[in-house]
Amino acid sequence: MMKWGPGLLVCALCAAAPGGADEPVGAPKKHKWVLDHKDDNIAVYVRERDDSGIEDVKAVGLLNAPADVLMRVVERVGDYDEFIPFTAEATVIQKKGMVQLVYQRVDAPFLDERDYYATVTDKSYTRKDGTRVYRSDWSSAPASYWKKNLRKDCIRVTVVDGYWEFEPYKPDPKKAIARYRLFTDPGGAIPDWVLNAGSKRALPLIFEAVEKQAQLPQYQAPKPAAP
Repeated sequence: MMKWGPGLLVCALCAAAPGGADEPVGAPKKHKWVLDHKDDNIAVYVRERDDSGIEDVKAVGLLNAPADVLMRVVERVGDYDEFIPFTAEATVIQKKGMVQLVYQRVDAPFLDERDYYATVTDKSYTRKDGTRVYRSDWSSAPASYWKKNLRKDCIRVTVVDGYWEFEPYKPDPKKAIARYRLFTDPGGAIPDWVLNAGSKRALPLIFEAVEKQAQLPQYQAPKPAAP
């Protein structure tokens, strides 16, 4: 079993984040994604940034749950404190249409707690071939929230960015290809190299947690009414 130490804080923050775009500010196209390692059915990629020593990280893997069910798991942000490691609090502050404003608090071992506000947007779309792709993007909430309800026992995080994306696995629609990109700066005095190493190692745990949650009945599609 992989141990969760200080180096995994950045991943704990992003796991708690409800799930930007592939080319965020600070990561121009001259920086290419590079395969870091493969772990079972998951491949982990990294990319340098101009604005930070913390890397962008992306994972691609095959999960044993339908794409629409996985989407229901990640879009129910208020459930995150039930299954995402070290998520101490998960609250939906406001929801308007496809956009949610959320608050998250992360309590990782041996470190000060972190918290943040984020905006979560459903950006699902349908391809020309009719395939429905489910996508949930998250980004830092507006600056007006950066100092809102500050806690003395938490470090406020103001940089969170990434997405979840799920598409049906054509050979078996009960499975899905999952893509997860993350970038966050958790603040504090943790060295960048420690954060980078921790985030890459922990991504499989995030996939595992979401896949396991997707097996629960409350996330399944409702059965059609009997005629």
